[in-house]
Amino acid sequence: GRGLIGTSNGTSLLESGCEFCGACIDVCPTGALVERDHKWDKAVKKINTVCTHCPVGCQMTLEVDKRNRLIRAIPDRHAAANRGQACFKGKFGLEFVNSKDRLRKSLVRTDGELVETTAVAGLDHAAERLSQYKGGQFALLASPRGTNEDNYIAQKFARTVMGTNNIDVSSNVRPELVEPLGEMLGHRAATNPIWDLEGSGCFLVVSSNLTEEQNVVGVPIKKAVKAGAKLIVIDPRETELTRFATIWLRPRPGSETALIGGMLRTIMDESLDDHEFVVGHCRDAAAMKNSVASFDLIQVSRATGIAQERIQEAARLFAASAPAASLYGLETVASDLREQCVRAIVNLALATGNIGRPSAGVYPLFTGANEQGAKDAGCSPMHLPGYRAVDDDNARRNFEQAVGYEVPAEPGIGLSQLAEAIGDGRISALHVIGEDPALVNGEMGGFIESLEKLDLLVVHATFPSELTGRADVVLPSATFAEVDGTYTNLERRVQLLSVAIGPRGDQDVDWRILSQIARRMDVEGFEYEASGEVFEEMARQVDTYGGMSHERLRQRSMQWPCENLD
Repeated sequence: GRGLIGTSNGTSLLESGCEFCGACIDVCPTGALVERDHKWDKAVKKINTVCTHCPVGCQMTLEVDKRNRLIRAIPDRHAAANRGQACFKGKFGLEFVNSKDRLRKSLVRTDGELVETTAVAGLDHAAERLSQYKGGQFALLASPRGTNEDNYIAQKFARTVMGTNNIDVSSNVRPELVEPLGEMLGHRAATNPIWDLEGSGCFLVVSSNLTEEQNVVGVPIKKAVKAGAKLIVIDPRETELTRFATIWLRPRPGSETALIGGMLRTIMDESLDDHEFVVGHCRDAAAMKNSVASFDLIQVSRATGIAQERIQEAARLFAASAPAASLYGLETVASDLREQCVRAIVNLALATGNIGRPSAGVYPLFTGANEQGAKDAGCSPMHLPGYRAVDDDNARRNFEQAVGYEVPAEPGIGLSQLAEAIGDGRISALHVIGEDPALVNGEMGGFIESLEKLDLLVVHATFPSELTGRADVVLPSATFAEVDGTYTNLERRVQLLSVAIGPRGDQDVDWRILSQIARRMDVEGFEYEASGEVFEEMARQVDTYGGMSHERLRQRSMQWPCENLD
């Protein structure tokens, strides 16, 4: 009855002059605002690190009190990735590191029950059980919240210790977002920095609720639109960005590619393409033009449910408002349609000359905080570190010489095929690092149910979950606030994480857990003393990271490609 939040003298915080930064509040499960337990505690140290909630990679200053508790997280005003911005998840969603519910001890299933044991006994048991499942019957899922160092060791463990390419990252539910980029543009990543978007003249946002999933990316878009930039949203849903849209197109689900093809047809028919750019920088231009001819606007209008005039209006706006940036999540697009949709988006950018220039480009919007880094590091059933194909004999031999072990030539089983492979008996043992919503929210179909058919499930986890409840071995994992290493965000920016709070049990970083299991299985090459050593080895394998090191990254974040120290 005293306003939004009451103070002790009966006035509301707004009446008392509070600027409402939110640092003193939390949201309880009922939805009410409540005071933080330690809002008045003073920080004894402040540590810069990277938020773990999404791929924007916001740098945050974590303030820690004398009781080894995180008391607040403040966005870094000088950080290149977020420029002092942070979403509600970054500001208020990092309290979990203080939770009393965290796993502190290793667990081993004995007589059908998970029983606490020592860290040494847990590692011994994991190594003993895993040694029985080498080869194609084993699969490993790396964590999108794991560091580049964690994920490099994860793929190395799968390939050299277990002898399989069955390795993927557990957030990789839409691999089609980046795979076509490798073929069409040379790199499987966004082409431009996030804050380049401030200078864009037009935005094309395709099937992405980015103000929820990659919130800070929306800040430069809204700022540019307020200054006069145009915004085209293609999405059957009403998202926050539709309120700012110049044109909002709501195609029938599954017809997004036809809609973009119709825009491209309009641009070609009306000679709105950047002819000089296409001639000077693009291959197969004639073949692309011929393929666009099949997108008859009458048929496109029937398929999408959008009037021809609206499609033409959007095409003209995109072509005339350079530089134009395209951002896509394809959240409402079926998996078998995503690849062609991405190709259409890239062709639209190329045809209008919106590649290779500031404030233009394409941005795939995945969800995993370090999903980009995980793929760069080789957590892929098809690619070695640096996106070298596993079935490329030269690439595989170079990797084998570096690690000292043979690697299978056949591509492995990825996340999308995992449930089926477990169900039909091809996968008998699964090793899962970290918790990810995609594993339990139904997005992967019958994945959780398929776990009943496994002979062995090993899980690294921070909290009890549906996965740990089904596991045979559970190894407690450290949070982002307890590790040092690197993340690579969606704009290819590599940033350092730093240790902010000390350990509270037997939790350890994932690369060290895997290394200790490997040594117990008598496999050499995992004798690392620090995460910097792991990064140096990865940088020798991944050309685009070749000029980076922890020492250079302590001075400032860096975007790949950075192939040399100079």
